[in-house]
Amino acid sequence: MGQDERQNIDRGIADLKESLKGDDVDKINKAKDDLLKASHKLAEEIYKSEQAKGQGGPQAGEQSAPSGDGNKKDDVVEAEVVEEKK
Repeated sequence: MGQDERQNIDRGIADLKESLKGDDVDKINKAKDDLLKASHKLAEEIYKSEQAKGQGGPQAGEQSAPSGDGNKKDDVVEAEVVEEKK
């Protein structure tokens, strides 16, 4: 992560904390949105870095397979609760 990205995130956190001290909802929302944009850039950079290493998680559209036989259905037992009158 570059120094500029880190400063953007740190600035975003500080701005959001400062805006939360007041009652201006528009200012709070703007600070939140700015921080989200900076964090999305960081996440994208991390994702690209992991993909370049070949250690990324499931690719887009893929799902990690559950352990065991994927075709086996769960053993589901239907039951009815009956209260006994005493």
